[in-house]
Amino acid sequence: MFQFLTSLNKNNKKLIVFLNDIFHLAIAHQIFLATPLASSSSLLMSFISLVVIYAILMELLGGFSEVIKSYSAERILTHLIPLTLFTASYALVFVYESINNNFVFFKSLAFDYVIFNVIAGYTVSFSLITFSRLMAKVMIYGSTTISGATRVYIFGIGTSARDLFSLYSENENYDIIGFITNDKDNFGRSLFGKEIISFKKAKKIFKKDNNFNVFLALEQEELKNRAEVINELSNMAVTVKSIPSYSEYLEKDKLVLEELSAADILGREERKYSDNNLVKFFQNKSVLITGAGGSIGAELAKSLASVGAANLIFLDSSEFNLYKLQEFFGAYKNPVNVNFELADIRDKKRLDKIFDKYKPKIVFHAAAYKHVPLLEESTNFVEAIKTNIIGSKNVAELSQNHNCERFIFVSTDKAVRAFLALLAFTVLYVLSYAALLALKSVCVAFKLAKVPVVVASAVLLTKSLADNAILDKPCVVTTTSSPPVTL
Repeated sequence: MFQFLTSLNKNNKKLIVFLNDIFHLAIAHQIFLATPLASSSSLLMSFISLVVIYAILMELLGGFSEVIKSYSAERILTHLIPLTLFTASYALVFVYESINNNFVFFKSLAFDYVIFNVIAGYTVSFSLITFSRLMAKVMIYGSTTISGATRVYIFGIGTSARDLFSLYSENENYDIIGFITNDKDNFGRSLFGKEIISFKKAKKIFKKDNNFNVFLALEQEELKNRAEVINELSNMAVTVKSIPSYSEYLEKDKLVLEELSAADILGREERKYSDNNLVKFFQNKSVLITGAGGSIGAELAKSLASVGAANLIFLDSSEFNLYKLQEFFGAYKNPVNVNFELADIRDKKRLDKIFDKYKPKIVFHAAAYKHVPLLEESTNFVEAIKTNIIGSKNVAELSQNHNCERFIFVSTDKAVRAFLALLAFTVLYVLSYAALLALKSVCVAFKLAKVPVVVASAVLLTKSLADNAILDKPCVVTTTSSPPVTL
């Protein structure tokens, strides 16, 4: 029975709780408030008024938002408001009829008797509802933390934090422990029955036990400290999720949690691209991305899909990576012409057929081995030579042979600053060979895009690469540990 109740969605749970409250209101009403009434029609009118007032005010005040699992002291007090309003109205009607000696709704009874019944009905109805909800909470969920549920702190106490609590408080997979704030005036208080603690106290808790999730729900005035909060939590290996910005929130059907973006991690605003020149540059052109299933290639693929390219060709030697990319674009909302080619850049004949089939005008070459420690082991360096040198040579030559407008070679620190001399040599070789081709070519622009860090959510990276494709717009990439690099 209890398992069935916990499996219901929130609306069904609210309905059951509402019926529970009405049942106990009916008991109290029948025992104490029905007796002074003059007729059955008066009784019916009185009870319907009670139900309507209770239902409307409880919904407006959020009395049903934390149904049972998170039923708290604040929600207990919300019962008093509709009950007080009804009983006060009930008593005033009786006083009015007594003064005018014209009893229509009530019987002609002693004033003390009616007032006693009003107070008794008010007290008993409040007690029955509160007791039934608290007993249900203990019987269904117990008095301790739910076994297996993810323990959560919500960072924030504003409107978005309250909305987030209402959304996740009835979710069986989460157990909301409390709220975190930097507002000194609210330290030690409670919200929805959950303690509000300072960030300093939270950090002490996380240092002892970091098996928590923190949901960020910061208000506008708190956003300036967002990056600092994220960095401190990440340093303690605490899982952090965030709600979208207010403008994004308004565009969504409901409040949802999102993984941290690159802008969150880097601690600076993401550059928003509405550059008409950028869109115009890629519009009506075919773009080939090698290594499209990798961390860099996949982000390039997703970002270039929004700039209006006539045709996107995604090439990768990994069937799984290509499948994941295909799966992403299968659910892509905007219309875009995408093609998926399973091929190895070491196979020049296969590449030549792909170039001949699609006739790409822009080539992003991101296919390469970049993980230095792995390539240092045994004879793995042989594969690095085949892919990073021969494969890159094949892509560069075919870009020239098929009259591509741009060839952008994507490199990383892992390759350029490799401890293994071979990997550094592969990059220098490809750069030298591309430079030689550039001298011979009258139509192909060979460019290098050097990427310091491979970021999983590489929004900033892909936008930099896209800009770098335009000759007149040099790109500067910076990190905290290395000087700026001009592309």
